[in-house]
Amino acid sequence: MNYSLKIGKIYKITDDNFDENLSYLPKSRQEHILKFADKTRQKQSLVATLLLEECLKEIGALEEYDKVEEDEFGNWIIKNSDVHFSISHSGETVLVVAARFPIGCDIEKIKVAPMNVADKYFNQNEIDVIKSSSHPDLTFYTYWTIKESYLKLIGKGLLEPLKNVEVEDGLTSIKNHPELKIESCFLNDLVLTVIYKKL
Repeated sequence: MNYSLKIGKIYKITDDNFDENLSYLPKSRQEHILKFADKTRQKQSLVATLLLEECLKEIGALEEYDKVEEDEFGNWIIKNSDVHFSISHSGETVLVVAARFPIGCDIEKIKVAPMNVADKYFNQNEIDVIKSSSHPDLTFYTYWTIKESYLKLIGKGLLEPLKNVEVEDGLTSIKNHPELKIESCFLNDLVLTVIYKKL
């Protein structure tokens, strides 16, 4: 594995230690975090920032940490660098990956599969696979995290419809993109996916 992956829980950030942890961050990062009115979103963003620093250090790119900035969509990026990262969160859990190549990630809590959402965002083959699966909820969220991870990899987030991303071959490839490596795993009630270009 040539990337760094970190998972954190926001319950470690309490109302008592929030300000102390925030004070360690660069001013621009503090301002980004405090833009969120919701305290849970603030904690998710704070944990993501702390994990990002760890990831960059692990891949030998800590010097890039101070270059992180917001793009026009409010996403964090590092301009003019071979360093890439991706952030995702689901409830209490935050996932961050970083590498010296394009990379995308997503994490979701496994719940009852909302098939009305699948009808809107998945193609018919994907829907058929979910319905015939012995674990349809898990299969649904694996599809979802693959699609989201891919869109983050190409830098479009949800600006491109999820239905345009077709997952094939038993959740191991994306149509017309054999160069991409998909890695999915399950942690308790969570599914997470990382996508990057095969090395």
